[in-house]
This record gives sequence, C-alpha cells and structure tokens, in this order.
Amino acid sequence: MTPYKLPNGRVVTPAAVPDIYGPGAVLNVGNVVMKVTNYGIIGNPYTNISSDPSGQWPGASGIEYLNFIVAGGGGGQSHRHRSRRRSVA
Repeated sequence: MTPYKLPNGRVVTPAAVPDIYGPGAVLNVGNVVMKVTNYGIIGNPYTNISSDPSGQWPGASGIEYLNFIVAGGGGGQSHRHRSRRRSVA
C-alpha cells in the first residue's frame, strides 16, 4: 500500500484492497450464494474482471437473481456556515 501525506503532515494508507478482482470471498448461506465486497456492494457488478456470483439461488446453480446493490451514505454541515459549506455524497 502506498502511503499518502495529508496537508497537515499526517501519513495515511488505505485500510484494505478492494475485493473485486478474480475469484474472491463469496457469501454462502442456505441456498443463496452471493458476493459481498468491502466497497459497500452486494452482488457482482464487476463481471468483466470477476467470475463470482452476484446472487444465485438455489445454491451454485448458475441462475442469477441479483445484479448488485450499492449501499451509500452522505453528510454535510449546517446551513449557518454558508461561507465554509461542504458536502459529502
């Protein structure tokens, strides 16, 4: 991992490598087989670089019932600080 130096002098590194390349960890619970990544993605939108199942049922049948779901979040500062307003999406 390549460290990154912030303007305040702190050095940070990424927490984890994205689990999207090649065959990776696949959730196998009951009769459902699906990929869950550390990007906040359930399923496999990366079918061009990974052969993992998106959401197969029953078991490893090859029948896909899910493409992918993305979990997202956001935040921002209150409107009273208009001159320094920032948002995250």
